[in-house]
Amino acid sequence: KVSGTVTGWVNDALKFSSYGATSLDQAASVMAVTVMMGNHTPEESLGCNYHAVVIPELNRANDLAKSQLGIDPNLFTHREYFIPREFGSCNWGGIGNVGCAPPGREDSHGRCFTVIRDAQPMTRVH
Repeated sequence: KVSGTVTGWVNDALKFSSYGATSLDQAASVMAVTVMMGNHTPEESLGCNYHAVVIPELNRANDLAKSQLGIDPNLFTHREYFIPREFGSCNWGGIGNVGCAPPGREDSHGRCFTVIRDAQPMTRVH
């Protein structure tokens, strides 16, 4: 069992908890943005189908980030999306992909994401 305290940045915590195997690119920025999605909600008849509901909403959020804020989320290696608990009929707390940006891969931008169902997204910020 390993225990200890890490002070500093999220990158320090990643490096500590992975024994130095994982870190954030210090040259890249980390950004938290809020996109105004409006009152749009997925059709209940679609349930929580990953390809019919989740991916289209993530793409919509990306498009709105570009139009509202001038930010292209696909330029970042990893993106986190927070959705309300009432999103469709989803019964999971979160989903994400793994193995999406292995070290040395040049085309990693826009490949990794996590979706977190949470009524209070700010409680998730580390």
